Amino acid sequence: MDSFSSHKWRAHHDLSTHRPAGAVRRFSAQKVWTHLRRVGNAAFYTGLSLFILVMGVGTWWLHSALSGLDKDLAALTAYQPGEATLLYASDGSLLARIAKENRIQVPLSRIPKALQDATVATEDRRFRDHSGVDFRGVARAIWRDLSAGRAAEGGSTLTMQLVRNIQLSPEKTLRRKVREAVLAYRMERLYGKPRLLEMYLNEVYYGGGAYGVGAAARTWFGLPVERLSQAQCALLATLPRRPTEYNPISDPDGALQRRNRLLKEMAAQGYLSPLALSRALAEAPRVRSRVNASRKAPYFVDAVVDRLTALYGAKAVYEGGLRVQTTLNPALQREAEAALISRVKALRGANVTQGALVSLDPYSGEVKAMVGGVNYNSSAFNRATRARRQPGSAFKPFVYATAMDAGYSPADRITDAPIHLAGWNPKNHYRGWKGQTSLANALAQSMNIPAVKLALAVGLDRVVTTAQSCGIQSPLRAMPSLSLGASEVTLLELTSAYGVFPTMGLHSEPQLLRRVQSRDGRVDDRFIPIPQSAMDSLTARKVDFMLRGVVEAGTGTAVRDIPHARGKTGTTQSDKDAWFVGYTPELVTGVWLGNDRPSRMRSVYGGNGCAPIWRRYMRSALKVVPARPDLPAYQPTPPKTPAPSPMLTASSELKDAPEWRATPTRDAEVTPIAWNASSPRPRWGGADASEPFAISDGHDGKQRQAFHSSRREIEEQAWTDAGEGVGAG
Repeated sequence: MDSFSSHKWRAHHDLSTHRPAGAVRRFSAQKVWTHLRRVGNAAFYTGLSLFILVMGVGTWWLHSALSGLDKDLAALTAYQPGEATLLYASDGSLLARIAKENRIQVPLSRIPKALQDATVATEDRRFRDHSGVDFRGVARAIWRDLSAGRAAEGGSTLTMQLVRNIQLSPEKTLRRKVREAVLAYRMERLYGKPRLLEMYLNEVYYGGGAYGVGAAARTWFGLPVERLSQAQCALLATLPRRPTEYNPISDPDGALQRRNRLLKEMAAQGYLSPLALSRALAEAPRVRSRVNASRKAPYFVDAVVDRLTALYGAKAVYEGGLRVQTTLNPALQREAEAALISRVKALRGANVTQGALVSLDPYSGEVKAMVGGVNYNSSAFNRATRARRQPGSAFKPFVYATAMDAGYSPADRITDAPIHLAGWNPKNHYRGWKGQTSLANALAQSMNIPAVKLALAVGLDRVVTTAQSCGIQSPLRAMPSLSLGASEVTLLELTSAYGVFPTMGLHSEPQLLRRVQSRDGRVDDRFIPIPQSAMDSLTARKVDFMLRGVVEAGTGTAVRDIPHARGKTGTTQSDKDAWFVGYTPELVTGVWLGNDRPSRMRSVYGGNGCAPIWRRYMRSALKVVPARPDLPAYQPTPPKTPAPSPMLTASSELKDAPEWRATPTRDAEVTPIAWNASSPRPRWGGADASEPFAISDGHDGKQRQAFHSSRREIEEQAWTDAGEGVGAG
């Protein structure tokens, strides 16, 4: 086919296949529809994919947000709010509340209906209608927030607030809000409305350090919650929204306006009649002017808290709601504080800035009064229980008790003359020497040299043992200066140790507690005192006789007019500490004066500084406590006529030696006994125990004739480790 024919064929063919106009339009519509269908399919599948993706992400987020919800719910159901531990005095009066959060748990039956209604009216008006989440309330809150252009109203129900306070953090996130709503719904199904309202009212913070309505009522009005009026209930119900800002003390006018606004809202909701509303509006708020009152007996309370924490742990003490009856006598405590503080003020000019007093029942060990300082707000350090100071001559009764236990008598005689012990030359506070005197008079006049000689004679280790058996727990150094009170002790342990003398040798550990009851009603009664034998009764009677002499004719005459008083003064070297510890059959009481940073007091001693405090306190205390009969009088054995024996002269000196041998003189037919400073005093044989004996130096064999006593010879010894403390009267 030529090119022309071919061209004609193609033209003919084209003409034969040419479509009409309508067919072309039908073809175009079909094509558009196909295109649209493809686009629609793509959009559908894309949307479906996005929906699936969003649902997947949402499901994952919701699962993540709600993970551990069962654990949170279990924690909510097991939750018990921390409750304050209450400390009571022995007469049942409240001493203190101890808590991390000041909270008093109150059952709903004791919470006034007015306070319940006021809380519902201001916090969640549909509380009794919804199931934990109030959708109408949420919508209303959103509308009001949008209308006001700010967060004017919250959408949380009372149950949601409870969940947030107990279990969840206060962060404002969608995740927390979802968890809060779900937990609130489940809590509503687990508990009834009354139980949830009770939990809320005991949990929420009301400002002023008060958690729950029980503590809030006492904090703001000084009343138990069941005694609140309608107006007081309304004011209290306004506080949880902004407890710091709505403080009724710092902003009384604002508090009054908010209270009145709530009262009118309660009337509008049907909780108040017009008459009740008018009466409530007319009532003055009467808020307490001081929210945080001073704690009674603060040093004693601190000691009790320390003891409770050691027994039960801090969580039980600060959150466990314990009910504790203590041993404190409020009347005695008030007199103790007054006597100590007034005396310290009077002695300010003599450089006395601090003091302490503690008083116990010697038979039970119960602490009746404790003052650990003159101003707790300035210093909470308890000088009665924690300050270790040298007791000076107040320690001497334990030296003499050791001697009495070894067989000595108060009538036995000893020589007050200078001695020299390896560089230490103890002196008397009166800077002289009395010569030969009885042991009773040596203690009454607080002579230092006889105390040192006596301690060395009976053995320093035995003196330590005696003091420890009487209740002194502080470390005691077995050196000659121990006899003059160079080892530090606390006032409480020294006073407690003196209790063995009026009880004829029995000692009871100091007791602060009588009874402890847990929140669930269990009672711990382990605090029944159990006196232990610490000293032979005859020994205690001998020392008791000697301590009466201190009061009758010695350094303690300032308290002589107190019936049946016994005691001992103490003043340390450089007059840095002054003491008086004494007792009657009813009470044993110790007083200390000094400064936190030890410095010399000017002419203040145990006899003229501490004894007047003791006298004033005991005069009042003995009118309060039941009287006890006095101890049977001890009659010392009359001294025998001593055999001729040279006396230890003022110029005599004992040489330094690690060990001494006591050798009898020729006319005493006994066997020599080797001994040293820590050995028990040797018992001498023969018909007459008062036979004189000599002390032999084991190194050079030189003999020194010892002084003679009426019944016992008092050996003198050297000691290489001399202390620094010097006791005074």
